Amino acid sequence: MYPHLWASIMEAYFSSRPDLTNGKKYNFYHSEEGKKFAFDSIKTFKELLSGEFLSRVQIQANDFFENIYRSKHEMYRGQDGQKIVSSLCEDVFTYISITLKTIQSHDIVHSSPSQMMDAISILFVELKNKQSYHRDLFLHDFESTIAAANDFIRVSEKMEESVSQLKLELRTALQKIERNTESAVAPDNTLVMSFRQSFRQSSFDSRTLVERTLDECTSSMLSLYYQDAVFAAQSLHIFILESLEKEILPKLFSSEWEELLTYNNIALSITETIEDYWRDIVQFLDELLLEKCMVAIIQATFHFYIKAIVLKSSKHSSDTIPFFKDETSTMKRIDGDFHVIKGYFEHHASKNEKIFKNISSIIQHEFQVLDAVREILSTAFGSGRPKKLSNGKKNPIKRAEVSEASHYIGFLQTRILDVDITKRLVGDIWHLAAPKKEYKIWTHMKSMKYPESTLPSLNETGVLVTKKRKPGTLLDLSSMLEDIYKNIKKRSLPLKGQMKHKIKSAVTPSKLKKTSFNPYKKKKKQPGRSDLSRASSMSSVTSDFSTYSTASNVSKISSTASAPVRTPVPTPYVSTPQSINPTIPAVTPEGKGGGDGDSNSTMKNDHFLK
Repeated sequence: MYPHLWASIMEAYFSSRPDLTNGKKYNFYHSEEGKKFAFDSIKTFKELLSGEFLSRVQIQANDFFENIYRSKHEMYRGQDGQKIVSSLCEDVFTYISITLKTIQSHDIVHSSPSQMMDAISILFVELKNKQSYHRDLFLHDFESTIAAANDFIRVSEKMEESVSQLKLELRTALQKIERNTESAVAPDNTLVMSFRQSFRQSSFDSRTLVERTLDECTSSMLSLYYQDAVFAAQSLHIFILESLEKEILPKLFSSEWEELLTYNNIALSITETIEDYWRDIVQFLDELLLEKCMVAIIQATFHFYIKAIVLKSSKHSSDTIPFFKDETSTMKRIDGDFHVIKGYFEHHASKNEKIFKNISSIIQHEFQVLDAVREILSTAFGSGRPKKLSNGKKNPIKRAEVSEASHYIGFLQTRILDVDITKRLVGDIWHLAAPKKEYKIWTHMKSMKYPESTLPSLNETGVLVTKKRKPGTLLDLSSMLEDIYKNIKKRSLPLKGQMKHKIKSAVTPSKLKKTSFNPYKKKKKQPGRSDLSRASSMSSVTSDFSTYSTASNVSKISSTASAPVRTPVPTPYVSTPQSINPTIPAVTPEGKGGGDGDSNSTMKNDHFLK
């Protein structure tokens, strides 16, 4: 098949005389030494020929399969006129059939069954390596991905047929050799009978060895091509979700979605887009892969809804104003969306029960995640309900407790298997509905005990079991959230209550500097003023300072050195805010400190200016 390659190898290999003695010294004039040399030479020559044969099989297989997988294959309709396929399957098995026939023609089956086994193993190993390395090159658009899935299924089916035919031919060839050998000798010779028996046993062993090797190689290749066909079929969801992210994602959870689209138009658009793609998939994809493809679409659609929630929360920056304007309308829209999307998939499951045998259970299993997100959002709305209505009456709807979401948070952890990602997801959901109470859910999640993550297990052979290869990130909730949070800056945790908002709205030190009076600067004594005027000045200073007394300013005042005690002057009472720092007792209207109430306290009826 490769005359130039054959000539170059022969010239390089046989340019010098091979050393058949392997460095040993023989006495060729002695009969026993001569026999030993002859047998050793034949054995060495056979080993050299076997190594040369297997080397050429490997080189040719590598070159052929590399060219096949790298070449561009034209897509066309299959024999049924419906399925989209390419020439990959025909190209692969044209070379495999030629190679197997070449091996059979050299009578290697009977003369060297181990060599036959090695040649077949090399052929399938090279094919497996090329398939594993180049399989993703066929998944570059919607049509080529469908064709690749169909081709991988066709290769697995064709391989099973070819190997079955090969095993039958090998069995027939060995039986023919056995009959010819038995008929060539007389049956009355005891030595011949023993030879027959040994030959039959060796023939049976050879056939068993070759068939076992073929079964092992076939099993490995069938598993590889079937898994790659499923992977290609599941990859079709990527092209569907690209359309949804481009057209639907900006509209989902918008103010228009909440206030105007009362008939769940966004959810209907999602199902219509999926249906347009699904018609083409049913027409062009192999029927064996339809269920696997539908499962991937279900998982990706549900996770797409969660992705929209996380992205909206990342763009909402207010710590006091909720993203959603009305609790009732928001929960109605979400419940309506769930009803539309879930109903669409359940309709397909009931319509095609023969094809979709397990779809109903998968829908229920995957929908549990969306239901948990919905319950957490509802609890977040409930935690932010006011105790009193705008008219001053008590709110008849009871405020929800943060602990009510514990069950659903624990359930999300069992699916995500990452505590940090679970906390961020719950925090983002809470941030949309009740940002003022977000600190409560973070405090609660910090004290929660989460279900233990499932550790990777070992199979029977002690090999670590890893996750299966999945196309994209939307099929795995944890991978999707991790990919999103890598590109989103982590939001700072909220402070308790509205403290953060108070600090932002308080007077800053820069504004204090612009005022006509600086309370931190010690006022010099002005000559010619009476004690009464100085007391009046002190009263105005204290009154002015009380307007700037925020939490941060009080802490600064408490850290400064104590001023000398002045002579108490009878002045009007000036109210002072309750001190945050416990070391500074607040002044009560009766003129007593807010500490232990000691009558000898230095704060009694005295005002300090620090």
